[in-house]
Amino acid sequence: MELQINQEINASAEKVWEILAHQFAEIGEWAPNIAFSRVIEMSEVPAEFKVAKEAPVPGRVTPNPLGDVTEILTEYSEENKTFTFEAAGPAPIFSHGANTTRVVAQGTANCLVTFDLRLTPKGIFNLFAPLLKRRFKTSKFGPAGVIRDLKTYAENIQ
Repeated sequence: MELQINQEINASAEKVWEILAHQFAEIGEWAPNIAFSRVIEMSEVPAEFKVAKEAPVPGRVTPNPLGDVTEILTEYSEENKTFTFEAAGPAPIFSHGANTTRVVAQGTANCLVTFDLRLTPKGIFNLFAPLLKRRFKTSKFGPAGVIRDLKTYAENIQ
């Protein structure tokens, strides 16, 4: 299952990139629906993941109702303002989850942020892919909520 979520933000691409990439592990400080977040150390990265060597941190931990989720930065480009993270940890309905994030300048004081999500539902949950896709694009929780929270935060901090 693939879906894309876009958000225009009235803040410079550099400012938004700083929040998303350089402060990757601090998402819990600006996204109200994420109770906490913390950076992970290389020793906490599951063996099946390869951390992007350019990434400012290996990844982060965020809460999930069924247990904390570890998000590993597997691709990272400072020059292109893009990164990909893959999820590890409790995912009762997905066998794999990844998000490629891009920040593209639209002028000096605004940008477009894109989340390209790739999720692989487990078993019977494949039948619910269209419903899950719609929910992820509209809910205040999950990626749609995060990208709207980013807009609010980036447009209102100094």
